[in-house]
This record gives sequence, structure tokens and C-alpha cells, in this order.
Amino acid sequence: MALAAWLAGAGFARAAAPGEATPTGFAITPTAARGAVFQSLNPNLPGLPTFTAGQASAMAISPDGRTLLVETSGFNRNFDAAGAPIAGLSDEYVFVYDITGPAPVKRQVIAVADTFLGLAWAPGGDRFYVSGGKDDVVLEYRRSAGGGFARPRVSQGHRSGV
Repeated sequence: MALAAWLAGAGFARAAAPGEATPTGFAITPTAARGAVFQSLNPNLPGLPTFTAGQASAMAISPDGRTLLVETSGFNRNFDAAGAPIAGLSDEYVFVYDITGPAPVKRQVIAVADTFLGLAWAPGGDRFYVSGGKDDVVLEYRRSAGGGFARPRVSQGHRSGV
């Protein structure tokens, strides 16, 4: 589906429609467009099936317009009875959605230890990059044979200023 068509289906409309005009020629309104859906960012954590991640901070649509990435960056922490963060249940996430149909379909959730507003596709659409935040890394996720994404870690090697 072309990006303009997906945007129209996702609640954006050309400025001729009612709403506030934006510099891009689209309009945005305080109400959802007909057919729009809201989906919680549930990473499907074992033992916490109702947990939803917050702070969706970056989104990126693949070059072919078929895949949407949503990155969280914030305080998605879960704590034990003593108040300590629970490892494995206290991450940030990249949600991978198939956007070829009328509504986004969650295909994968990737746990990331730390992130901060860094999300970009490679021009060929076979990989994407995520900022590793305070960990001073760039995480590269490559499309696997099964269609999901796997990650090698790319250290930045900075010795100071992190």
C-alpha cells in the first residue's frame, strides 16, 4: 500500500478535509478518522500479560511501505517486591508491524536494554538501526530468512563523553 494511502487510512487527510492544516499538506483532527484503530504496545511479557509499554518515541516506515517500526524510550520498568528492577521484564522495545492491510498487525517485539530516539531503515529495507542509548552502541537488526529480525551489536568505542 502506498504511504499516502496508508496515511489516509491511519487518520491523516489532505488539508481540504476538516481539521488543522499541517505544513505537509495533510490535516489532523482531534477525533480519529473513520476506520482508525488504537493498539496498545503490549510486548507479551511472560508473567505480565497485561503490561503495556509506554513512551513510543520514534516510528519508521520501511522503504517499501510494508513495515512499521515503533520504538519505545522511557521507563518501561517492572519491579520485584523489594523494589529492584526485574531483569528481562524491564526493557525498551521495537515493535514490528505489517502495515499492508487495513490495520497494522504486530509481527515481532524486540527487547532492547536501552534506547533513545534513534530509529532508521537502511535504504534497501533489509535492515534497520536502533540507538543503544547510554550503552554507546548502535544496534543493527537484519531481516532473517524467516522474515523476522536478528541483531548484531555495533559498539561505538567511545572512551569518554558518553
